[in-house]
Amino acid sequence: MHRNDQGRSSGLMLVVILLVIVIVALLFAAQMGAFGIGNSGGSPTAQTPDPVAQAQDAVDAVNERIEQYGSYGEEP
Repeated sequence: MHRNDQGRSSGLMLVVILLVIVIVALLFAAQMGAFGIGNSGGSPTAQTPDPVAQAQDAVDAVNERIEQYGSYGEEP
């Protein structure tokens, strides 16, 4: 008996091609967003807090905890 697998292979190729098109479109949209096209808000750097101030706040919080509970070797 003769089998015709032409429909199965062409359908699989169509799915692969569509998947590649979707991936390329997503990458293109991500690159356009990196250039500022399509952003609805202000600049992202204005929303990012200062990393030095953020680190200093974290160190201050740790120091306050250490002062509150004492050093590790002491018994309360």
